[in-house]
Amino acid sequence: MIVKEKTVSLPSKSKHKVVMLDVEWTKNYRIKNGNKPFCYSLVFFGAPLKKVVKEKDISFGFKMKYAKSLSEIKNLPALLEKDLSFFLKNKYTLVGHQLCSDICVLKAVDSINQNLINLQKEWKERRLSKHSRIFDTRFDLEILKNKSRRLVDVCSELNLDVSQPELKKSMTLMQNKFYETKEKELYEKIAVLNIRHSLSSGLIYLLSNNEIKWLNKLNVNKIIFNNIKKHFSYVNSSEFNRLL
Repeated sequence: MIVKEKTVSLPSKSKHKVVMLDVEWTKNYRIKNGNKPFCYSLVFFGAPLKKVVKEKDISFGFKMKYAKSLSEIKNLPALLEKDLSFFLKNKYTLVGHQLCSDICVLKAVDSINQNLINLQKEWKERRLSKHSRIFDTRFDLEILKNKSRRLVDVCSELNLDVSQPELKKSMTLMQNKFYETKEKELYEKIAVLNIRHSLSSGLIYLLSNNEIKWLNKLNVNKIIFNNIKKHFSYVNSSEFNRLL
């Protein structure tokens, strides 16, 4: 299992107690439970954010687990439960894009994991309580005018630049190739893509909650570079620097 993380001082202000989750999986719809998770990231903000944010102002930490082989997939639900426990105990809001799918694909691996069962129940009931600590940026946003709810389209509408050149053909093909070759750059590209998805959902949530805003366009890749350039060689590559 590849383990990467960056720690930051967590803010005391409750409005920024947000943790973002994104899970990546290979897809196979021809068989039952054919979708296999292989990577997740939890992203959380560090220093309290200003009302009007710029790329240089945003600090975040993350916890990421990445399966190097098919045999390691079974460990992901328990690892996520451990990583997520602090945030749930301290009443962080859990944010993601189509969280229901992330939870379901993990539950297919570990159907008796009580934390996942509870999360799925909370997701289904999140609109029944004004105190819900789950927010899904695919289904819960009320500030969108366009029809598409794909994350990349939602970001475009809200002036978030989330250019993702890493995604060639399909995530499934990329990960299956990684299982075969164990190529470092290939895993790093998927990992950075995963972190970008998590981070984007959190920025969208805070914008929709009127806690932050940005002028013109916010470049998410600049935020990623500033925060994780010491953790992934790919972020320092010429390919990534063209995004800045």
